Amino acid sequence: MLAALAASSCTKDKDASADTAPAKPAASNREERPEYLVELLAPTAQAAGAEVTALVHVAGRGGYHVNADYPLAFTPDPVEGLAFKDKRIALLDSAERTPCAGAAKDTCEVRAKVPFTASKTAKLSGVLAFSICQPEQCLIKKARLAVDVPVAP
Repeated sequence: MLAALAASSCTKDKDASADTAPAKPAASNREERPEYLVELLAPTAQAAGAEVTALVHVAGRGGYHVNADYPLAFTPDPVEGLAFKDKRIALLDSAERTPCAGAAKDTCEVRAKVPFTASKTAKLSGVLAFSICQPEQCLIKKARLAVDVPVAP
């Protein structure tokens, strides 16, 4: 009987630790905070095998601007049906910047292209690394984003 109680106690401990394990954050196409907005926007449907481009949008809010010195990048998750040239896609080269009103040296919004080839309809997902600043501080952030990629039949 004592052995049964001890085994029961061990089982409860295992179950409790499994319940407290940190969950991986769910991906969505948008993350909004008081300091920023980030989005991953889906491409239009293309023929299978064609190069397509999703769009990343980063916007500072509440007095924050996009840190132009931080290496803005998207690291896609491996997904069957989507092929990327690199494991980590640097986005600054393709970025279109919108200056902040009244502060031409700061960038309030960035839109950048994430190019890839799609052989079938799939979900593009990954982590966007970015930084936003105000005069007193800079924040380095990562957002898990995902969007459906349509492929025309």
